[in-house]
Amino acid sequence: MKKLLFSLLLVSLIVSCSGNKDASSSSSNPNAKKIAVILKATDSEFWQSMAEGAKKYMEQNPDKVEISIYGPPTEAHIAELVSILENVVSQQPDGILVAPPNADSIVAAVNDAKSLNIPVVTADNSINTEVNAHIATDNLVGGEAVADALVAHMKAQNKPLKGSIAIIAPDVFEVIEKRIQGFRDRMKVIAPEMTILDPRYCDNDIAKSLNISQDLILSQNDLVAFYGANNHSADGIARALRETGKQGQIFAVAYDSDPEEIQALEDGVLNALIVQDPWALGYKGVEFLMATLNGEEVPEYFNPGVFVVTKENMTEEKMKAILDPKLRNEY
Repeated sequence: MKKLLFSLLLVSLIVSCSGNKDASSSSSNPNAKKIAVILKATDSEFWQSMAEGAKKYMEQNPDKVEISIYGPPTEAHIAELVSILENVVSQQPDGILVAPPNADSIVAAVNDAKSLNIPVVTADNSINTEVNAHIATDNLVGGEAVADALVAHMKAQNKPLKGSIAIIAPDVFEVIEKRIQGFRDRMKVIAPEMTILDPRYCDNDIAKSLNISQDLILSQNDLVAFYGANNHSADGIARALRETGKQGQIFAVAYDSDPEEIQALEDGVLNALIVQDPWALGYKGVEFLMATLNGEEVPEYFNPGVFVVTKENMTEEKMKAILDPKLRNEY
């Protein structure tokens, strides 16, 4: 219970629309639908962007919906997320939007919600039970986009498509494995002479990613590129390149777009970011729940797409809005 209370307090500090009753009682309409949004973690800009999307929907529809936002401190706190979801289900909100940690851990709680006729929408990871809708990037396609971006930058600098590529990833999650598979499959086609090393996992810890990246830089003589499979993996890679003086010498491409990644892109430490649209996970997730509650049909699967952001295009209005969710007003 102490962990759960800590989690809810933490998210109330980090996410301005927290899950407490005061934050969710602003609607002038007593019939406003109560939607619970459960983030995978509160320590990541990615999940905060999802929260921003959900909040924006509420701001645009203040008399129709009240949103409470919850989440554990980190993605490693899987049991805590399950406890949060179980507690939310017991409160019987009108709908639940949840970012599952994996395919199985929340299935029982989701089934409990369904038995109470509470519609559920999942974001990012899919789960092994039916839900009303699932919103997620096509991570195979995203992995292919990473490969295309890397090869494009190497060709632009007249570098031979040879040498080793290191992959740093947070953990063995479904979405991460698809990002890696898409990257591998595409690289076999467009750069078959390059060697892709086995992924190294950092437990979604920036310091661990930094240490792994430094070790690879020092030990892998033919290392020519890094692929960071999420933001914390990429942050560690960027720090390692700076600390070893290898920025500009070793290519680096990555998923996501937290502030440290964006700064590294601007500084030329990272060459490209493959950016998902977590804002859309929150906005469309709440939209789909409201549509379901109104008896409307929603898609079983919705793909918000990915964007390739480089130093050259990051100041374009569209990309600025993708990088900063507070600039967004619509999908």
